[in-house]
Amino acid sequence: MIQPAFWEAGPEGLWTPILDFRAGSSGCQWNCVACSRICPTAAIRRLSLEEKQGKGPFEAAGPVRMGLAFVDRSRCLPWALDRPCLVCEENCPVSPKAIQTREARVTIFQADRGTPASDERRLMLPGFSPPGDAALPEDVYLDSNSTANARPIPVTQWGHGWVRLDDRAPVSWKPERPGPVRLVRRLKRPHVDPLRCVGCGICQHECPVRGVPAIRVSAENESRHPKRRMVV
Repeated sequence: MIQPAFWEAGPEGLWTPILDFRAGSSGCQWNCVACSRICPTAAIRRLSLEEKQGKGPFEAAGPVRMGLAFVDRSRCLPWALDRPCLVCEENCPVSPKAIQTREARVTIFQADRGTPASDERRLMLPGFSPPGDAALPEDVYLDSNSTANARPIPVTQWGHGWVRLDDRAPVSWKPERPGPVRLVRRLKRPHVDPLRCVGCGICQHECPVRGVPAIRVSAENESRHPKRRMVV
C-alpha cells in the first residue's frame, strides 16, 4: 500500500512515501501499526494500536484518521447501474461501521398486464428481458399491486418474457388478471459517515469497479492537518 512517489509531489517529493490503496493485498489494516515500527527515521511517527484505534487513554481524541472516503455515485453499482453490491460496507473494519446502507426500491420493468401460466407461479410478461447479464434475480419482487397479496412477492427465476415467483409465498391473482405489473429491485446504497470513517482505504481496495474505483479516499478530515478537517 505504501509506494514511492515519482513526480506526484514534484522533484522534492521524489521517492517519498505515498499511499496507493489499490496496491498490495489490502488497505491499511485496522489492527496493524507495522509501518510506524519499522520506519528507520521515524518519518512515520511511532503509533500504538490503542492510539490508532482511539481506545483506552486515547478515547477522547478518537481514532487516527488518514482521510475520508467518498462514494462516486456516477460509478457505484447500486447508484449508477441499479445493481446490487455491498462490498464496501461489508469490508469496512471499524465498529460501528463507517459505511452504512440505505434501502431504495427501483422499478426495473413495468407493463399494463401479465398472464399467469398454468402453475400460477410463472407469470408471462411479453417484452420483458432480464437486465444485464444477471442469470438469477437478486432482491427482485413483484409489486403487490399486481396481486391480491398484501406484500410484494419475491422473484426466484426469470427469463425472456417470464418470471417465476417464490414457492413459499402465497399467490392470489386479482380476478381481472394481474395488472399493472411492476417488478422492483431492492437496493442498498452506500453512504459514508464522516464521523466514523478513518480513511483506511480498504473499501477502495476491495471495490469491484476496476480502473477508477467507485469509492475513493482523499486527505479531507485527516488527523495530522487541522486545516483539512471537515467544515460541516
